[in-house]
Amino acid sequence: MYKQSQFNVIQPIDKEYLIFNTLSGAMAKLNRETLNRLENIENMTLDALELQNMIKCGFIIKQSVSEVEDLKKIQYQKRNTTNSLNLVIAPTLECNFNCGYCYESPEKGIITKEGQDNILKFCKDTLSSNKITTINVCWYGGEPLLYPDIIDNLSLNFLQMCKDYNIKYTAIAVSNGSLIDNRLADKLINNHIDKIQITLDGVEQVHNKRRPYMNNGNSFEKVINGIENLLSRDIQVLIRMNVDKGNQFEIEPLLKYLSTRFINKSNLKFSLGCIFANDDNTYITNELLTSEEFSQIKYNTIFLLEKYGFTTSVKNILRSKKINYCGATKRLSYVISPTGDIYKCWNDIGKKELLIGNLDKAGKLENKLNDRCEKWLSHSIYINEKCKGCNVLPLCGGGCPRQQINCNKLPICEDIRFNIKQLVKLLYSQKIRR
Repeated sequence: MYKQSQFNVIQPIDKEYLIFNTLSGAMAKLNRETLNRLENIENMTLDALELQNMIKCGFIIKQSVSEVEDLKKIQYQKRNTTNSLNLVIAPTLECNFNCGYCYESPEKGIITKEGQDNILKFCKDTLSSNKITTINVCWYGGEPLLYPDIIDNLSLNFLQMCKDYNIKYTAIAVSNGSLIDNRLADKLINNHIDKIQITLDGVEQVHNKRRPYMNNGNSFEKVINGIENLLSRDIQVLIRMNVDKGNQFEIEPLLKYLSTRFINKSNLKFSLGCIFANDDNTYITNELLTSEEFSQIKYNTIFLLEKYGFTTSVKNILRSKKINYCGATKRLSYVISPTGDIYKCWNDIGKKELLIGNLDKAGKLENKLNDRCEKWLSHSIYINEKCKGCNVLPLCGGGCPRQQINCNKLPICEDIRFNIKQLVKLLYSQKIRR
């Protein structure tokens, strides 16, 4: 006996129906008669070929199968894998920008030489006690490029460590982009940093208002120059635009500007981020978008990206699984502050009450198995009936776990819950155009 998959999304189109399964990624077009047989599969019989195709696509499953339980098992396996060490490292929490919506409190101080040595000892100890095949590093802040010498030293040691252990090394950075001159861009290449996320909140006038220097000076042109220096060296740049009601109509002007400023966009990507209220963030709440509002903005931006020559893939959006929402719930993922404090989420960095431990002089993680750490590692979206019954669960991962762990709030639905049917229809239209 069979039943319909929980993860089917059905969208009427041209007197027929598109069906897309968010777990398998399969899509098909059905007539009304076939859809009726699918929806009543428990009481109807399909011919052998039709049954085989439906099973292969994941549209129907055996009655005895619990897709949610299967997802839980996959999540557990991925969460507890020990083949990669994932580090978010903040050389400093200092910043040269003064963004109104920033959730961090800038603090003076850097990772000292002793602190750097502790990080390296911690990595070697972790490598020796686990079958790790990759070290993934994200340079974060504050503004991490304020102190490039720290990145130089740690990167050199990480690269040698990976060579000694015959494992892979990857590195990215999150930066405001204002400090990237030719000399610094060359340093990034030497440090094997091949991808950088840089934020632009609109064209010059809009960006300068939202993301000024600490002295309220204009930052836009410096950031653009930094992007040019990166692209000229084949470093991939992801431009992120943080969106709220104040700049939601500035997306197209920015894309238009970027399309003329950067003719070769093969290494230039663009994404939107939704600004959210965060703990003690005093940002104006009536400026914030709901997930539903943001979902429509993201959907409309797909057409703008195509219009201005940027690469975009609906197929990739619909096949990007979030079995675990982010690295914070994974066992060997850590956020390291300048003082050696360890966190699970980079939104927590600098908030002492939320740390899970700290590195001692031997590079050991003290208080690793405290209650706060276990909350992240044992976090489950499957206790929430709303999430358990949702057909986009494989694509959204249950929303940000921080909402539930630190803020004791229900998860906020991801934007894909609200635009999934539009995306399925768009994917189909793109397929038939080819």
